Amino acid sequence: MEWLKLLVALAVVYLGAHFALKRFYKEKWWEKRLNAFNTQIEAAYLLHRVLKYRHDKTLYGDKPKNIVGFIKLEDPEVEILDKQYRHALAELEKFHYLGSLLTSKGSVDLIKSFFDKLNAITPLLLDLDHEALEKSKLWSEKLLNDLVEEAKFQLKIDEGQREFWEIPLIKDNS
Repeated sequence: MEWLKLLVALAVVYLGAHFALKRFYKEKWWEKRLNAFNTQIEAAYLLHRVLKYRHDKTLYGDKPKNIVGFIKLEDPEVEILDKQYRHALAELEKFHYLGSLLTSKGSVDLIKSFFDKLNAITPLLLDLDHEALEKSKLWSEKLLNDLVEEAKFQLKIDEGQREFWEIPLIKDNS
């Protein structure tokens, strides 16, 4: 009879440890995916910010009242913005090749589609063509919004809550 109690206790301990480790692994993997999606979204935001600035600057000209909220940057600030642009492109290119390892095929497809469009108009962007700048701004905004939606879908986040945890990720003020 003692051996039966011992066997049951061992089975309970084994199952408890097994399920605890499985949940721990699942949560760690979720955190890795969250970080990867966050990196994608930050890169897409930086990219959009630069493309929006370039677009607005072509509209701005010498008339500061044309664009509400537009602030013309000084040369050192523009250099920083250009560095951020190159860094954002490099980050997104990295996810173009390695993204499905950590994020999702959907996010990789979004990035690939964006790069295909952007590469088609790059010569026009370098010439500061207004129509090309308008398109790039709209495409970068769409990429940013679509990556956020893809991350929410893949990570099972709905209005600040993870579905399988039911723990609010944002403070509820009600």
